[in-house]
Order: sequence, then structure tokens, then C-alpha cells
Amino acid sequence: MNYPSDQLQPITRLPALLEAISRQLQFLQEQITTLQKLRQSQETLDELSLARLRRIYSEMADLPHLLHEQLVYWDTVAVTTEQRSNLELFAQCITVLDDGIAVILELIQLLRTRYSARIGA
Repeated sequence: MNYPSDQLQPITRLPALLEAISRQLQFLQEQITTLQKLRQSQETLDELSLARLRRIYSEMADLPHLLHEQLVYWDTVAVTTEQRSNLELFAQCITVLDDGIAVILELIQLLRTRYSARIGA
């Protein structure tokens, strides 16, 4: 998917986007930790909560692709050495974000299966 250039950010926005994605990664890690604890315990979330989480993270699943498109765009502009270093970090963050979202969706599915089994039992 290619986004019109007016929807893409200038390279000067890279530090702010890195900060935002860093905060998002911290939040993702907290969510993963919470869901893993639930998975390891005998507890689960109710269907409504699990459905809400699934909807949120399913919608977020497009974010890494959008960020990758931004990265591809930035690869077409002249950048400083510091910006190049930040772009490499940005690329790593995209991968971690994508992986984190996938882990959360998998954990949600496991918890939904557990919830369904408890209701059916």
C-alpha cells in the first residue's frame, strides 16, 4: 500500500515518531506480560474483554505496515548520519512492534479458547 506523500511525515519528525513508538513498545511489553501471567494462571478474562482486546490489536496490526511505508519514504530523502542511525533504530522498532502485536493476538486467542472451554464445561 502506498500512501500519498502528503500523509507521510518529513524526516524532521523522526525523533518524535521514535519516541512515540518507544512508548508503544513499552505498553506492548506490559500487555504481553499481563496476558502471559493470565495464561500461566488459572484465571482468564471474560469474552467481552477478550473481544475488545482482539479488536484493538487487530486494528493495530496495520501500524507496522504504515510505519514501514514511512521508512521506505525516508529512504528516498537525504539524511544525516544521525538520522541514518535513527532510521535503523526505527526499522528495528517496526519489527519488534509487529512481533509484539502478533504475540498479543496469539495470547488473546489462547485465552479465548480457555474461556470458551470453561463456559462449555
